[in-house]
Parts: sequence; structure tokens; C-alpha cells
Amino acid sequence: MKLLFKKINYSDISLLFFLIFATLSSYVLEFNIKDTANQYFWCVEVKKDFTFSFLGNIKLPIHCDEGPYLSAISSIDYFFSESNPYQKRPLWILSIKTFFLLFSFIFDSLLSEYQIFRLSTLSLQIIILFSIAKLFLSILKIDLEKTSNYFPILVLILFPYIRWNIFFPSHGNLTLLATLLSLYVIKNRNIKLNNKDLTFIIFGFLSLAHRSFLVFGFLTITYFLFQKNFKSNKIYSAFQLLSPTLLYELLIYISPFNSYDWNRNEY
Repeated sequence: MKLLFKKINYSDISLLFFLIFATLSSYVLEFNIKDTANQYFWCVEVKKDFTFSFLGNIKLPIHCDEGPYLSAISSIDYFFSESNPYQKRPLWILSIKTFFLLFSFIFDSLLSEYQIFRLSTLSLQIIILFSIAKLFLSILKIDLEKTSNYFPILVLILFPYIRWNIFFPSHGNLTLLATLLSLYVIKNRNIKLNNKDLTFIIFGFLSLAHRSFLVFGFLTITYFLFQKNFKSNKIYSAFQLLSPTLLYELLIYISPFNSYDWNRNEY
């Protein structure tokens, strides 16, 4: 199972450029030509005179989640405070922070902090979309040697829930990624690197970005429980799945900060 680890080839590069082109086309259509985005989005305001460097004034969707995410990558005290709804998504916050630091180094004198933040979230969302596309192609056994084979990817991107989340810092598309990853594992039995089964370690690690990976990890284990011809230690798999979360909670426990689950307390 080398899907997630093989070297990037020319089809990967062409797929990435196709996704970037589709994303930009979606932005132009959604927010500039149709100009009806406010009718469909919840918790979103489209600012029509946002100034972005050399592009001048552009239309930009502003999601209500942006404030907490920007504060979370800017202050560790805020990240661990009860004001932060996303303390249980450290991997997602860390990913945004990594892009933010990279782009700050490159564009420090050219872009504002908020502009760099938006560029960071967009870049991360494109990577998530690329991962979704790769899993989607693998599950359906579609290769990209023919131009016509890009059509299923285009149809996937055109779903509103998918294309709209590209422009926000929220985790929306991670749920789809978790779904496809579980289908991939069920179809291929496992994910191996150097003959080591890393399936549920990967699910557990990604659950630190969003807990849907934890849910789909347990669903995958449950599915394998009923497969008589599949030999695996389900208890060990469950431990692998939970270990990243347990380690994260242990690190918080021995730190001066407190663990706070906003979703549990609110819902």
C-alpha cells in the first residue's frame, strides 16, 4: 500500500495544478461572476473591497471561525484557554501555524499578518483536497493518463460543501478525507511502510486534526471484527488508534495548562 508514501510523479503534479486551477475558477465564479455567495453560506461575510497586495481590491469570504484560528496560532495561552473552541485539534492548528511561519518568512514585507493567514489556510486546504483526490482516484481505480479521467475529480470539487470549505480555515473537508481513508483501508486491508502496518497509527495521528478520524478508525476496526479471514489484534489496533490522543492529553496534564473540550462542554 504505497499510495500515501510513494514519490510524487508527473500525474501528481498535473493533478495538483488541476486542483489549483479548479479552486481559482471556483473562486472567480462563486464570488465574482455569480456574486450570490451570501445566499448560501452560513457564518460567512463576503467583503467586497478587501485589499490584497498587488491584486488590489478583491472579494473575499470571511468566515466566523477565522478569529479563533488566528488567535490560536498566535498565542499558546489562548490555545489552551476556554475561549478556544479548537484545543482538541492541535495538529490542524500546528499545520496552519507551520504554513503561517513559512509564508511570514517569505512575504514578511509584502503581506499583512491576516493576508499571510489566509494564504496559509488556502494552501493547507489545497493539500487536503489533493489528498482527497488521490484517495478518491485510488478507490475507484482511476488513472490520469487520459484527460477525460479528470472529470470525476471535477465533479467531486463541484460539490458545494467541498468547494466552499477550500476558502475557509475550518476542518470541513477533513471529514470527507476520513471517510475516504477508511474506505481505502477497508478495500486494501492496511497501509504499510517498509512492511510495517501503520493504519491505525495514521488514523490516531490525524484524529489530532479532527476527531472524525477517531470515529472512522473505530468503525474500520468494527468492520474488520466481522471479517473471519482477516487476522489482526483488534485490541492492539484500538490502542494504536487512541495512543496519539492519550499522549497529547498526557502532555497537557504534565504542563501548566488545562485540558478543555469546548465541544463536550457546549454540546
